[in-house]
Amino acid sequence: MMRVVTRSVSSGVAARARVPVVSVPTHWSPARTRGDFPTVTVGIDVPDRAEPVLRAAAAEATSRGAVLRVLHTWSFPSAYDDIILTRTESEEWAGRATAEIQTEIDMLGDDVAGVPVQIEARHAYAADALIDASRETTMLVIGRHDALVPIGSHLGPIARAVLREAECPVLLVDPRPAHGWSRRSQKAAQTAAHPV
Repeated sequence: MMRVVTRSVSSGVAARARVPVVSVPTHWSPARTRGDFPTVTVGIDVPDRAEPVLRAAAAEATSRGAVLRVLHTWSFPSAYDDIILTRTESEEWAGRATAEIQTEIDMLGDDVAGVPVQIEARHAYAADALIDASRETTMLVIGRHDALVPIGSHLGPIARAVLREAECPVLLVDPRPAHGWSRRSQKAAQTAAHPV
C-alpha cells in the first residue's frame, strides 16, 4: 500500500513537469554514498524504448566521471512469481535482456564513449531493486510512466516508491524522446531514404 499513494511535493512536481526533475532526499549527502567509484544507476523497463532514459543517464555518468550501471528487472504477480520461471529460463531471459540493452547502448554512440557500463538484468521487483541500488549509487535515473493518455499523473507506482524511499538523488526523465524523434527513428528514416 505504501507504494500506491505518495503525497509529497517532489512527486507532484515530477508527475506534472515537462522537463527532467531531480529529487534529493533531505538526509542525503555525497559522503553517504557507498562504493569504490561514483556510479550512476539507470532503471529501464523495456530496452527498445529506453533511449531517452539511457541518454540522460549517460550524460550524468559522463559529467561525474562515473560508471553507468544499467538495471533491468522483471517479475510476475506474486502468486505465480516463483513457479513461472525456472532457473534456466530466468538465465535465458537475463541473457536476452542484456543483449537488447547492449544494442541500445551501442546506438548511443559518442554519448556513451569512454563511460564504463555495467548491465544487470535479473528477476526481482523493480522498486525493491532500484531502492536497494540507491544505497550504493551517486544518482538514480528513471523514466516517468509512459502513459497511454496525456492527462493524469505520469508517475507509476515504481517511480512513486523510488521518489519516496531512495537514498540518493533521483533524476526523473520523460521516457519518450523530445518531438518523437529518436536515434532509432533517424536511422529508420535514413534507411528508407537510402536503401541498400
